[in-house]
Amino acid sequence: MTTTVKVCLVTLLIGVPAFLLAPPAPFGPTIWPAPVPLMPAPTEGQVKLLMLYGAFEAVALGLGVALVILGWRLVRQATTADKGRALAMYLGTAWLLGNWWFHDALHIVSGMSPVALVWIEWGFHGTLIAAGMALAWCFATLDWQRGAPRAA
Repeated sequence: MTTTVKVCLVTLLIGVPAFLLAPPAPFGPTIWPAPVPLMPAPTEGQVKLLMLYGAFEAVALGLGVALVILGWRLVRQATTADKGRALAMYLGTAWLLGNWWFHDALHIVSGMSPVALVWIEWGFHGTLIAAGMALAWCFATLDWQRGAPRAA
């Protein structure tokens, strides 16, 4: 089985249940508190756009899990000089892909509670910034051609 097939399989095995278990989805109430009502209520078109966005989040979660499962061997195989960068890219990318489903679900069930928003801001937004910074560090320290001088 090719890596692409494995990634697609893991993405579907995680993404489909995630979509169905999101707070406003059919099976969401089995694991989440009731969503906070939106005021004003969304239009039919807005509901469809939000549902489409929920599907993107579920797919991103599936891809993040696929990366965690299938990408670890690449981190283990990295050279000693690249191991830190490989680990930062692995963790940062997995978090950037995989956090959205949980992140959005917490926004949906917590509404505008200041206490919940502080935890969401720091727990998700802050760690997303850290993941982006880690990936920027990886990019900035990448040695594109071994032995070639770096640009000043």
